[in-house]
Amino acid sequence: MPDMNYVVVTAADCPVEKRAMAVEKMSGFADDLKSQAGTIHTRFGILMTGSNPGSLIFVQSYESLSGFEKAQEVYANSAPYNDLIKQSGVKILLRNIAKLVPVEFPQKMDSNPKYLVLTRATPTGYTPAEIVSEFSKISNLFADNGASTLRFGRILTGSNAGDMLLGVTYPSMAEIEASYDAVAASETFMKLASNISINLRNIIRIYCSLDIPRVDRFQHRSRKGSGAPNSA
Repeated sequence: MPDMNYVVVTAADCPVEKRAMAVEKMSGFADDLKSQAGTIHTRFGILMTGSNPGSLIFVQSYESLSGFEKAQEVYANSAPYNDLIKQSGVKILLRNIAKLVPVEFPQKMDSNPKYLVLTRATPTGYTPAEIVSEFSKISNLFADNGASTLRFGRILTGSNAGDMLLGVTYPSMAEIEASYDAVAASETFMKLASNISINLRNIIRIYCSLDIPRVDRFQHRSRKGSGAPNSA
C-alpha cells in the first residue's frame, strides 16, 4: 500500500431525512475515488458531537496532492457525488487538507472501526516539530487501549491552517474511554497539553454500505424530541 501523506476532510450539512441516502451515495463516491483517482483510503460517517451534530464527514487520503488533483475530475463526473449534492440536499461546509507526519503506531488497516475521533490543536509553547516528538512518546497509549488506527498531521488549508490534527479510530466507545483515561494519566501528555491549545474534539460514527439500515434507525431517533441533533 502506498504511504498516506495527505488527508482531505470534508464536512457537509444534510437534512435528517436524507442521511441514509447520503451515506449510500458516499459509499459509491468512495468507490469512484479509489478506482479513478487512486485514493488510498476513505472513511465517512455522521458527526455525533460538537456544534454541528448530524453533519456528514468524508475523509480521503492520498500519497501526494496529485491524487487530490485527479479527485477534482471525479467530483465533476461521479454520478454518486452529483446525486449526493442534488438528490440528498447536501451542502458542503468545509474541505481542508492536512499533511501527515510519521508516528509509530500498529495500524489495523483490516479492521472495521465504528468511531473516529478528530482532535485539533493550536501550537502555543511548542513548535510543530516538538509537538510531533512529544506526541510520539504517548501514541502507544492509544494502541494499548484498543484503538484501531491513528494519523497525525498539520492542517494546510482553511481558517485553522497551521493547527495540528489527530484522527484515531476505535471499535467501540469503551476503547475511546480507556484511551483518554490513559492519556489523562500521562505526565508526558500533561506537559504536551500545557504547550498546545485544543480547540476541537469530535466523535464521528463511521458507516459503510452495510450500515445503511442503522442510519435509518439513527434518523428515526433524531426526529423524536427537542434534543434531537439538527442537520447543521
